[in-house]
Amino acid sequence: MFQSWRRSGWADYSLLSRKKKRVNVSLCVKVVYRGCTKRRQATREKRKGRKVLLYAVWGLPRRCPEWVRQTYRRRFGIESSYRQTNQCRIRTTTKCPVRRLLFVGIALLLRNVWVWLHLEVLAQRTAAGIRYCLERLRLRAMLGWLQRLLEDLFGVEDQIVLQMQSPL
Repeated sequence: MFQSWRRSGWADYSLLSRKKKRVNVSLCVKVVYRGCTKRRQATREKRKGRKVLLYAVWGLPRRCPEWVRQTYRRRFGIESSYRQTNQCRIRTTTKCPVRRLLFVGIALLLRNVWVWLHLEVLAQRTAAGIRYCLERLRLRAMLGWLQRLLEDLFGVEDQIVLQMQSPL
């Protein structure tokens, strides 16, 4: 239904709940044309790059569809950074809040180092701006390197040595 839209806008859509009650939802439809800046500049070939984005909105005033898109993108960035921070976090069963806070701080520091590396070292600077190459260093790869470095530095016991007591 919304795939045929040529312009961005708002639509009211009604759903039928499980209790057979009709519920109205505001939908924001954002039409994005890839490869061109303005819709009227899009040639027939470039229109193949058209993408329709659909956002269900609850309790917000109807604003510009581009604002809804940018707000959602920022939210996705927040969720991605939480996911990456959890990848860095040390797993523990300790109940000490100071130690747990320290582990979260280390995780945030590691993620920020990863972001800094991509911005200052791995990014390609062009006339159009900065191009990030995230495939050059994945977060998991950096964490694996750090783990191996720490294991070599401090040593790791891969075996458990059992001391047998003589029977009485």
